[in-house]
Amino acid sequence: MSVETRKNRDNQPLEDDSVVVAEPKREQPSESSLQILQRYWSDSMHGGGKKLNKIRIDKPPSNSSVPSTEEIMQIARSKLEHCCVHSIVFEHSYLLGDIKGDVELALLLQASAKMVANQQFDRARKLLGLCDQSASANGSTVQRIVYYFARALKERMDLDRDTETVSEESEKIPVNVEEAAMSMEPALIACAHDLPFSQVTNFTGVHAILDNIASARKVHLVDFEIGSGSHWTIIMQDLANRSEPPIESLKITAVGTSKRRIERTGKWLSSFAETMNLPFSFKAIVCDIKDLRKELFELELADEVVAVYAEYRLSTLLVCPNQLHTLIALIQTFNPSVMVVAEAEAYTNTPSFLARFYNLLSYCTATLDCIATCMDRDHQYRKITEQVIHWELIRNVITTEGADRIYRHEKIDFWRQFFARFGIEEEELSHSALFQASFLIRRYPSWSHCSLDMSGKSMIIKWKGTPVKSLSVWKFCPVKNNTEKMNSEA
Repeated sequence: MSVETRKNRDNQPLEDDSVVVAEPKREQPSESSLQILQRYWSDSMHGGGKKLNKIRIDKPPSNSSVPSTEEIMQIARSKLEHCCVHSIVFEHSYLLGDIKGDVELALLLQASAKMVANQQFDRARKLLGLCDQSASANGSTVQRIVYYFARALKERMDLDRDTETVSEESEKIPVNVEEAAMSMEPALIACAHDLPFSQVTNFTGVHAILDNIASARKVHLVDFEIGSGSHWTIIMQDLANRSEPPIESLKITAVGTSKRRIERTGKWLSSFAETMNLPFSFKAIVCDIKDLRKELFELELADEVVAVYAEYRLSTLLVCPNQLHTLIALIQTFNPSVMVVAEAEAYTNTPSFLARFYNLLSYCTATLDCIATCMDRDHQYRKITEQVIHWELIRNVITTEGADRIYRHEKIDFWRQFFARFGIEEEELSHSALFQASFLIRRYPSWSHCSLDMSGKSMIIKWKGTPVKSLSVWKFCPVKNNTEKMNSEA
């Protein structure tokens, strides 16, 4: 195995010049993170793991003299707050230093957003014209961010001016988020594999469920965004290998609106269970959230232990608060042993356009920077991820208002307060679950800028210090007259 200077996927040096062991070539066979943790968890769940006395939460490298993309955005924002915005239209080349171009570009973008917020469209167009000279969908992380956000600001100005002509390439917004995800599934799977966020939350969340079903003979897993379903193979393998108590039945119920996607996942999971002689059944519920009823889930008698998993699903209902309330009230009737929730740790649900712009800018700066570090520049799905998935998010959050703004996010504090109204209590993540997250991050040199932090009892995943995703575990406690309370508060 060779030794080389640490670089990102764009062949640029990372924030330190330390020497590290080179990452294995992709074409060479290597043990996947799924196999690694399946092996480790099998050992730790059945007596082979070492007892942990202390959990170390990883911190990102901090000895770099090169500003990160987020720091460049913050430098630009600070300069904007201390200068005359109007003068930037004509005096935009006074910045000094090696990062002059990136800071200047970030400054122009943020000044444009302020002018759009103040409906100073002519001035904003001048600044965005300057952005066009350097911004590029194929450039540095700053150039790519400015490219997408500048496009969205231009479209918002067209809409605010009641311009009926919108460019064909950005005219349609997918109303059905899950169907859109179906068409983008190969790119989403590639992101889940190469980027740390989904892998860390999936592995940690599944481990939290294992902690809660350790003595269950009948297990019913309800998934509100099952995707490829690969995260459930860890539980399936653990239950198949468990001798005491023996598993009598495992049922997975997947809820969504894409019949083809769910059924394909169900067939794959059924085949996987068959190879291990696991008593398994899969049920697909294909309907809108508003049409869900308890009887569709075919819940068994009291000896069936129910666990609920929701990744990026609850936030899709923020545009329809009544449906969100109805869904949580329905889940409460399941009497689940645990509910695991994974959501973007961002705040884009504010009615303030400028606040929404800055919050989304910080979130996308971190995620696009992560893509640049963890995915090869010529990766076939990298452009799709950025130019379709990220663009749809940026475009929708920046250009739309009201019910048309379907992409909305809230931070963990919101979910904590929201669940408290139902009597749902936050639960600690176990030491072993936290260790799995830390262990997984350390396995990949390209993930070295990913770090973990705790907010209350929940885990926050960060990229270069910027929060990106949260993972939380919840216990349901019956509350008297809870339904009437929810209706009055709604």
